Amino acid sequence: MRKELYQKLKDCLGSLESVKYVALWNHNVEYIEQEQPWERPAVFIEILPLEWRCVVPGHEYHSVVTLRLHIVYDWSENEMNDFDLESEIAQAVIGLEGDGFSPLEPVGSATNHNHEQIVEDIDTYRCECAMII
Repeated sequence: MRKELYQKLKDCLGSLESVKYVALWNHNVEYIEQEQPWERPAVFIEILPLEWRCVVPGHEYHSVVTLRLHIVYDWSENEMNDFDLESEIAQAVIGLEGDGFSPLEPVGSATNHNHEQIVEDIDTYRCECAMII
């Protein structure tokens, strides 16, 4: 289920002309000097820990998935354009669903107010998922 969710999100975000790079979150901004360079704007997908509840013992489990999209871009003099990028991303991913997960819904946004040249804003989404064994 996590693989399907990640791949659908990666494909969706990768299809946007304004997004230049999509990958799994790995504290990328913290270690930006040590990593291979990646084009910006970039979106990193972070899947938070899941807690499964049993629906059918040994067969079916459900969970709520919370994920964060780390939207990383170069700060510009016209910061209103930066909000356009986040709006475009939200329009693309809200309602995205798959066989193993319900439509994504937005649940939070954090705007970076302490940046230099690189900005990292974080949008949080949630969906229900099922794992059938």
